[in-house]
Amino acid sequence: MITLLVLAIPIVNIVMYLVWACGSSGNVNRKTFCQACLIWFLIIFVVGVVLGVLSPLFKG
Repeated sequence: MITLLVLAIPIVNIVMYLVWACGSSGNVNRKTFCQACLIWFLIIFVVGVVLGVLSPLFKG
């Protein structure tokens, strides 16, 4: 519960995702959760950039 509360704080959440995902000690489940969330963020970012670049082509 505390993990989700910390991740709800803007800006702090990105830093904590990186700290918990790259840390060697601590809860293994939290580490895996943060790694998965960072992967999803990366996928969503790439899709957004691709759509943003391609959107002028569809205004036609």
